[in-house]
Order: sequence, then structure tokens, then C-alpha cells
Amino acid sequence: MFVIGLALKLCLLGHKNNSLEYKTLEKIGCNIRKLRLKNL
Repeated sequence: MFVIGLALKLCLLGHKNNSLEYKTLEKIGCNIRKLRLKNL
């Protein structure tokens, strides 16, 4: 659950950290956000 929160935060911030983990988390966060918006 914490990971999802972090991913969503990274998506919103457009994190500047170029490490692969952060980029992957950011993509996941953005995808989760899109899914949530569709389900509303």
C-alpha cells in the first residue's frame, strides 16, 4: 500500500530522479491514477 502511495506521489511530482526504480514507480503510479479516474 505504501508503494502505491509513493508511486502516485511520484506521478504527480514528475520525479526528476533518473534511477530506473523511480521511473518504473512513476509509470505505475500514473497508470493506477488513470484506472482510478476511469472507475469513478
